[in-house]
Amino acid sequence: MKITVLRLLPSVLCLAVFVLTGCSTVSERPAVAQLAVQYATLKVIENNPAHAARVAEIAAFVRESAGNQTAPSVALLETAVRAQIDWSRLDAADTLLVDSLVSLVAAELSARLGDGPLAPEHVLVVAQVAGWIERAAAIGAPRTG
Repeated sequence: MKITVLRLLPSVLCLAVFVLTGCSTVSERPAVAQLAVQYATLKVIENNPAHAARVAEIAAFVRESAGNQTAPSVALLETAVRAQIDWSRLDAADTLLVDSLVSLVAAELSARLGDGPLAPEHVLVVAQVAGWIERAAAIGAPRTG
């Protein structure tokens, strides 16, 4: 079964949220940044609560990838995200779209944060934003029982 762009939306959300919030917004106005991130996360999963688990999984993966590297960089995070994509399940158009989105997000992050190792405060921002996404995904997850 081919994956549609709609099914990739949780992955794209996680990448885009890191770019849209920006490190300065998170450090200067954390409550506003948190609200924006969690609202966007909940809006994506509200039409399909099954996306909540995937959103949380991707956010945890990004958080752990940043924290487990001795010198994390945008390039290392990009490589880790690309490794999570099952490219063989995408048709040609979706492959082009996803590849372009990942490249654009990585380029924007590199422009904002630089190409070298992320500063410790940037790694903390990645972890903080990923945690916000995970908490929002838990709120939007389907209820059982």
